[in-house]
Amino acid sequence: MRNNKKRGMAMLVVISLIIMLLIIGGAVLTLSTGHFGTSYHQIRRARAYYAAEAAMQHAIWSLRTGGAALPGSGGTTNINFPEEINGIPAGRISISVADQNGTGEDPEGVYPITITVDY
Repeated sequence: MRNNKKRGMAMLVVISLIIMLLIIGGAVLTLSTGHFGTSYHQIRRARAYYAAEAAMQHAIWSLRTGGAALPGSGGTTNINFPEEINGIPAGRISISVADQNGTGEDPEGVYPITITVDY
């Protein structure tokens, strides 16, 4: 009789340890998948940021070399980005230069450049 009680107690201890290990394993799995998702999003955001930087340099270069014209009074000039960069297709990068006050030129000759990257 005493031996059966020891076996029953040992079985309870083993089952309790297995349940605790499953709970800890589940928590670790949940945390690691959450961190993976966050890391993936941060990488995509960094790629989009550097694609936007490249698009800005391309817009400035196009405007300086005459590849794109400045917008007319109250208008907007769209500049096409020529190629894929950082895994982002050129079609998902939009560049526009606008006349912000409707006079054809900002008082100081400055035009805002708007860059949108869909990542």
